Amino acid sequence: MSSISRRNFIGASTTAAVGTALTAVAATAEEKKVSENDKLNIALIGCGGMGGGDLRDHLKTGETNCVAVCDVDDSHANEKANQVEEHSGKRPDIYKDFRKVLDRDDIDSVIVATPDHWHALITIMACEAGKDVYCEKPLATTIHEGRVMV
Repeated sequence: MSSISRRNFIGASTTAAVGTALTAVAATAEEKKVSENDKLNIALIGCGGMGGGDLRDHLKTGETNCVAVCDVDDSHANEKANQVEEHSGKRPDIYKDFRKVLDRDDIDSVIVATPDHWHALITIMACEAGKDVYCEKPLATTIHEGRVMV
């Protein structure tokens, strides 16, 4: 009969526990399978660095379709449109005027990642248009803006 040392027992037990935990994490980390009808149609307003990160995070969920990007800088807007097309195979519409994005009935939600002084106006107008909003911080630049937004 062989005897196992305490050190070997703890090592083997830890390895088994970690292996089980990693398997569970890997299983839950897979992209969710969501039907196209259940996905949210989103638009990105502000295609700079923060907007790009927000867009990437939203696309990773597998629960959204980016149908529009909006930026006054054509190169930023085209870069993000290319990113969406690489991810989904569909190229979003490109806008310079955020109001045209908000006029679209097929958009459920907008990501507001513009320069800070635009956050309040775009968020208020998006809410008035019936859109859900994800806005970068700071949400507002003054207390008054924050109160108007709520």
